[in-house]
Amino acid sequence: LWFALSYVLGGGERYMYSRVMQALLDGLACLFLYGIGRRLWSPGAGLLAAALYAFSPAHVFLANLPVSACLDSFAFLGIAYGLTAMATNIERGKSAVPGGAALALSTAFGAAMNSTAFIMPPAAALAALVLAPFARNARKLFVAIVLAWCAAFAILAPWGFRNLKVNGHFTLTRQTFWQFAWETLGEIPNPWGLALENDGPYWKWTKDHCPAPCPPPVREKTVR
Repeated sequence: LWFALSYVLGGGERYMYSRVMQALLDGLACLFLYGIGRRLWSPGAGLLAAALYAFSPAHVFLANLPVSACLDSFAFLGIAYGLTAMATNIERGKSAVPGGAALALSTAFGAAMNSTAFIMPPAAALAALVLAPFARNARKLFVAIVLAWCAAFAILAPWGFRNLKVNGHFTLTRQTFWQFAWETLGEIPNPWGLALENDGPYWKWTKDHCPAPCPPPVREKTVR
């Protein structure tokens, strides 16, 4: 959908159009950082945070790569802003709905790219629950985060049902979180011989245990 939208807006199939869209998202990420800094400290702190991000060589480089991971920083900062807005609004006696909307939309957007975004809200909710005995509004924040996370779940549900129909497994993200963590935390030895960027053993095992024809639903059931 992301590539399709960039091609429609650009009028052709070129990565440059997607890069322009990613640059615009990174500009919005600067606004997220400004909002976080302003809410937690001061407008000056928000401007400093936004400027540091805007001139960060790593993020400038990443914004030029037309791959799914380049959108993570935007999604994660959107989630962080949503959490900050909810916490500060609850503290000031205001509605948590605007921050919850930012959290839900950013979570759904990020989860479509990788599973880490989908884990961040429940991790924050757990932290709020731990702090509940010591912080006056932590319980309200916990409830607000859970409701926003449920909204993100509802947004992603059609994709989950599509995966259930096609692959026989209800999943909301393109990869499981623990598989992603396993690979990125060092590719420790495992009984299947799997490693990042090397799925050869997986496909060999599948071929040995699921002879052709082996349609996706049968393959997924066999592997599980």
